[in-house]
Amino acid sequence: MKEIVTSYLNRNAEWEELGYTRIRICRWLVHDSQSQKYDKVLMNLYPSEDMLRNFDQFETRDDWVKAYTREILDKLDPQEFYKALPDKCVLMCHEKSENDGSVNCHRRIVADWLNEHCGVEVIEWLPPEQQAKLDQSKKQEQFLNSELEF
Repeated sequence: MKEIVTSYLNRNAEWEELGYTRIRICRWLVHDSQSQKYDKVLMNLYPSEDMLRNFDQFETRDDWVKAYTREILDKLDPQEFYKALPDKCVLMCHEKSENDGSVNCHRRIVADWLNEHCGVEVIEWLPPEQQAKLDQSKKQEQFLNSELEF
């Protein structure tokens, strides 16, 4: 099974060291030398310029997800797309993940699409210190919830 993760471009050097194929899926780049380094570009996953320029027209995130899915993902065959991906890759964009690991970015839409259509779990990679905090928070929440069940 392939190992596919998502991340943001400024984590680029780490992915190179770990042997991942770095795939840029964002239309525009931040002017940072680290974000300029990638192995492949998948322009067919770029949100359209119209979608990005008129982002405010979408009332909710769900509206944007539906538009991205209709305009971009529905034109692709998920199985063929999956087959074409390298065995060990990271789908990269310039949006940072939140402290809770959530991402308000199209790379997560692509990850969910791969999961839904190909049964592939694509996780958002977090820096080790951020992942440790998130894991600790989840453990505390589980403990508190278990204490409430008498």
